[in-house]
Amino acid sequence: MGALYRLTKRWTLGAALLNAMQANVAFSSGDKDPIPMKTRFGASYKSLWLLLAADARLQKGPDGKADKQFIFAAEKVFPSLDRGDVSVRASLGAGDREFRQATAGLSYKIQKIQLDYGFSLPIGTVKETAGNHKLALTYHFGSVTQTELAEAELLDQYKRLREAKDYKSPRETASLNDPRLADVKEQVLKDNYYLANKLLLDKANELLPDASVVSLTKRLATVAAFYPSLAVEGRAKLRWEQLLNGGIRDFINGADLRAMKQLAYAQSLNQQDSALSNFLDRIGEMTRINPDRVPSDFSRGWAEFKLTESDGYYGKKRYSEALRKLDEMLELEPKHLLGLKKSGSCNYMLGSYARAAHDWETAAGLETDPLEKAKLGKMIDEARLKQGKGAVWEPPAGTARQAEPEEKPETAAAKDAREIEKLYQAGADHYAKGEYGKAADAFRKILTMDPQNTQAKKALERIIRLSR
Repeated sequence: MGALYRLTKRWTLGAALLNAMQANVAFSSGDKDPIPMKTRFGASYKSLWLLLAADARLQKGPDGKADKQFIFAAEKVFPSLDRGDVSVRASLGAGDREFRQATAGLSYKIQKIQLDYGFSLPIGTVKETAGNHKLALTYHFGSVTQTELAEAELLDQYKRLREAKDYKSPRETASLNDPRLADVKEQVLKDNYYLANKLLLDKANELLPDASVVSLTKRLATVAAFYPSLAVEGRAKLRWEQLLNGGIRDFINGADLRAMKQLAYAQSLNQQDSALSNFLDRIGEMTRINPDRVPSDFSRGWAEFKLTESDGYYGKKRYSEALRKLDEMLELEPKHLLGLKKSGSCNYMLGSYARAAHDWETAAGLETDPLEKAKLGKMIDEARLKQGKGAVWEPPAGTARQAEPEEKPETAAAKDAREIEKLYQAGADHYAKGEYGKAADAFRKILTMDPQNTQAKKALERIIRLSR
């Protein structure tokens, strides 16, 4: 008999008694030869692809003394999405009466077929032994396990992502780069959204049925209802108008997260415009992203509010959160001098000296005050000295800050699509290696760029569920 106790989600303790009744196996009824009772205690740590175990065995020896044996074992699984799983395991045992033993084994499993090899070698007892070799071939009946189901689903989602049409963004919205939508794209670039929507509706019969075209139609119709045209003549656009225009184009192209940032920024610079406020709320409903509004009593705009939030975190020495607020702001204002200086300071405090030097160098190029520029030069030298003279930092692919996002917003969805595909592939690779923390991080980054990405959501849910 035995018992198991689940200490945590990964740790399990166990105890067992064997031959508790100590049956008499003597040949003569008058003799006594009870089977010795055996006691075992064990503990194990189990994650999805790693198992560690320890076993303590106690039993009464022939001389009446208690014999003790201790065994430690480990198994590591190296999975792949479509080429089967390879497992490596080994154990070491030691105890009384010169008990010494080492074992090792390999397994290969693909679908329902599993091949196992085991080798055990007694040490210190039988001399000149070559050990024991065991081979086993197993066919698993029954339904697939949760692990197999997760691998199959992840592979299927990745294949679907790779095979998706080039003219669909990650939000399943038809791209304006589709040659069939060339005239629609032309009117969008001219800020004539009513005419662009009319042209798209005229083409609907030849484009449907296509869910991505339906999505684009809804988006253009919503924009046209609020802003039939944003074209201006005889003057330059105001900053809030530029941001509104950029946010609309990102929304049309399916880059919803960036679109909501630009629209919130535009609204913060023109808080008295009720139409803009209503438009922001409507786009938030459609994208299911809550608008990052600036408080009504804050009149200096979204970028300055992000700086204020960052300063609050910095004062509490929460540098990662302070940097996150600055990154949000610098995505839309990449030449914000004070923001670049503060970003460099946050990175310096976090030990990211190469990135700190990069931000300060960018700030130095914008600084006009000679004294401030000299200070930045000293800070750059100090950061380079700590990181190493040859160390440099470049923004990761797909995340580089853009100086003028409104110039070519039609490329934002395509860039997001390429970056999401790279992140999904990286997540799948980490999953295959058993690096579930890194895989989950990759899928979370996808959801940061595209909160409604179903493939990333399902993959992340699987990893979380299987890791419990």
